[in-house]
Amino acid sequence: MTFEAKKRIVIAVLLLLAIWPLVHRLLVQTSGLNPWKGAGWAMYCVPGRSIIVAVIWPGGERRITREDFGEVPPAVFGAHEDFVLRRKALGRGAPDAYARACFEAFEVLEEIEIRVEQAGVDRLSALVVSERVDRFFYLREDLLD
Repeated sequence: MTFEAKKRIVIAVLLLLAIWPLVHRLLVQTSGLNPWKGAGWAMYCVPGRSIIVAVIWPGGERRITREDFGEVPPAVFGAHEDFVLRRKALGRGAPDAYARACFEAFEVLEEIEIRVEQAGVDRLSALVVSERVDRFFYLREDLLD
């Protein structure tokens, strides 16, 4: 292989490496590609996930927030925080430990629903919208046997 051929290969590879971050960002923006996939740098251009978790039981809805820390047992609040951090990092997962902590702390509960809403930025309007809502249903006897 001649020096000129090697030079062309090196220039082509360098151009590809220089252009790929722009192409990757365009793919993420237009197609909804996961920004952590595709060996690109678009993962650094996406706002962090916003996760809203609500515990619902017959008779009402209760959101666990920092303002509620005085009213909610620390074990429940800790399980909530652990679940939210894990969900933000991994994107998926069921809140089994969180449900178990709720049943242990609130003995009157026989069944609960944990609703997890993930918010994101709409690519067309630039508004924060709900991207996905997952619902998990738990019965006390299934979780605390």
